[in-house]
Amino acid sequence: MSNSNNNAILIGPCGGKWEVSIIKKRSRENNEVYYFEHDGWSRFLEENLVQHEDFLDLTYYGGNSNHFKVQIFCTSGYNKAARILRRRAMVSSNPSQQGEA
Repeated sequence: MSNSNNNAILIGPCGGKWEVSIIKKRSRENNEVYYFEHDGWSRFLEENLVQHEDFLDLTYYGGNSNHFKVQIFCTSGYNKAARILRRRAMVSSNPSQQGEA
């Protein structure tokens, strides 16, 4: 398997940005497989309340920028942007919850 990687910026549903590495692998079957790796990916998932079985819609804004706009949907199809904004507003108005967001 051969590997290559590039950096990219994920733009979350509320406008925040996270730098991640895009890893490209070639499988034994000669298929190309891409995935994200880096601290930024873990932080993106945590800070945007991504849960198992959520659906992420990534729109690529190419050129030299490697930016992806990400929308997050729960299994019912509900866009989670409003939930993320409410959670951030609660945390900013109640400093005792800082570690929970």
